[in-house]
Amino acid sequence: MTSVRLLIRMIIAAAVLSAAPASAYKVEIAQGTGTELRWTSLPMKFNIHQMAAPGVGASATYDAVRAAYQTWTNVSCSYYASKDMGVVNMPTGDENDSVNTNVWRSSWPSSYGQNALGITHTIYDPYSGKILDADTHYNPNYTWAVNGSPSAIDVQSVATHEIGHQLGLDHSQYQDATMFYATGAGDTSQRSLHSDDIAGICYLYPSGSSPPPECTVAQDCAPSETCQNGKCVTAAAKGYGSPCNSGNDCQSNLCLQYGTNTFCSQMCDGNPCPNGDKCLPLQGGGSACLPGSAAMGTKLLGQPCQSDLDCKSEICVSVPGSGYLCSQKCTLSPDNCPSGFYCANSTAGGLCIPGGEPPPPPPPKKKLGEACTAPSDCESNICASVSGSLVCVRWCNDTDNPCPQGFICVPASTKMACIRDSSQPLPPTKGKLGADCTDSADCDSKICGDAGGRRFCTELCDPNAGCSVAGFDCVPAGADKYACTPAVVDGGGGGCSIGPDGRSARWLLLLFLLFLLGDRLRPARRRNR
Repeated sequence: MTSVRLLIRMIIAAAVLSAAPASAYKVEIAQGTGTELRWTSLPMKFNIHQMAAPGVGASATYDAVRAAYQTWTNVSCSYYASKDMGVVNMPTGDENDSVNTNVWRSSWPSSYGQNALGITHTIYDPYSGKILDADTHYNPNYTWAVNGSPSAIDVQSVATHEIGHQLGLDHSQYQDATMFYATGAGDTSQRSLHSDDIAGICYLYPSGSSPPPECTVAQDCAPSETCQNGKCVTAAAKGYGSPCNSGNDCQSNLCLQYGTNTFCSQMCDGNPCPNGDKCLPLQGGGSACLPGSAAMGTKLLGQPCQSDLDCKSEICVSVPGSGYLCSQKCTLSPDNCPSGFYCANSTAGGLCIPGGEPPPPPPPKKKLGEACTAPSDCESNICASVSGSLVCVRWCNDTDNPCPQGFICVPASTKMACIRDSSQPLPPTKGKLGADCTDSADCDSKICGDAGGRRFCTELCDPNAGCSVAGFDCVPAGADKYACTPAVVDGGGGGCSIGPDGRSARWLLLLFLLFLLGDRLRPARRRNR
């Protein structure tokens, strides 16, 4: 069973408590049986997760938590004792490993209560009351400090309170007691114990009685220990690179997890690692050596990997159906991945993954007035029946959402929709002959002409064959060149439109084309330096 205790943040007490009895401390009891909870094997073991209090730093966080444990150990009327099992970085909390873990979480579950500074999960035997494990989680959403900052929560005060729950104490009625249920920013008073806290710990673990043995069987000890003559004895500390279960196993007091394995490591801030291994940043601050990483980075494209360090390219990606594989950067067009791989788009750019050619891209969306079979075919996502044919339409109105040239806005059920105006020719498609342009880059032919004050896409033509599109004339463009220009009639007999200077507007086109063609065909000349 699990008992949960919350420490609620409160800056000012809501009310003054009435006089309490001389012994106001409470002990935690088992749900259902009412049995008092206490440790029957001492010292109580604890470790500290490397995820430090935000803004405080790893070393300062560890020192504050250790000082909180020592506060309870220093009580003279109690035989309680604790044992530091070191710093860990493997997944921890609620593991029932007989080692109490203290961790500042990376996120705070809503089920813990958003106002909670810390929460302790206690695992116990409901019939004997024996505490088996008690892990404490701290809320990362608050501002923490170790220097008594008036705008931050004190690490040591909150840790001292939560350790009281690990020992089996419930909340006290005394506002000055460490086990009072609330604290506030800048309050460091709960670092030291009130007489009520001392009475509680001495009731649970009185020094006048014989302390229970630390262990009776090996299962009472941490995984790295064995039980000898009632005490848990730690095997010889392991060296760099050796497998470990906690920091207490290692000479460096640092057990590092990589993938599914854990190794004894060492800090490497500014110092070289043994065997040429890599120095990597830790999640809670600082850097540590990764045992065996010197031999990493040898895996090739498509080989299984656990992290970027495994791959020669230093890119390890998740491939659906294949797990994590080494990849490499690539370009989408043209695809420059080796045979058996293709360039897949990702948030990091193109990456090579196993497989043949990628699936073809979806067809382009249909434009207004083009035939369709479903709404997804259209840019407007509206496919409607017009005169018995399915075409792409869009909603419109005559004021702020009019139809483009060549379309009219007509009633369609309860709305208005754009449909093709059969009385007007459609404007040319962008880039095609006759379409508007600002420079040659706008045109498929790479020639932008100018006639009658309008710039439009044109193309070279054969005067004998004419232009490829009806409504255009093939006219001289100088230097034995001909180009297409819109046929212009004056409505009175087919004469050409005349510009202000009395010459045909077509010759304006010719002069512009001559400039374009001359620029395109000019031979390169050596420039004197």
